[in-house]
Amino acid sequence: MTNDGELILDSHKISHHKDRVSAWEAGERIAPVTVDMALTRACGSMCKFCYAMMQEPQKRHGIKTDHILNLLDDFAEIGI
Repeated sequence: MTNDGELILDSHKISHHKDRVSAWEAGERIAPVTVDMALTRACGSMCKFCYAMMQEPQKRHGIKTDHILNLLDDFAEIGI
């Protein structure tokens, strides 16, 4: 959004989802087209410039499998 509250949409993908745009313009709640998740923070590269490593270098937790499966079920239910 801009400082004055105007919504800015990335135009390079929007033309592929005209049905969702129409639903959004009509005031309907719409699901995202995609979901991008980092299932784990584990990485063997150990890059010195990596912001993730600077934040919590000792913690390499991931999302539990049952939680991931529940999320996938939820995503499928709402049409993602």
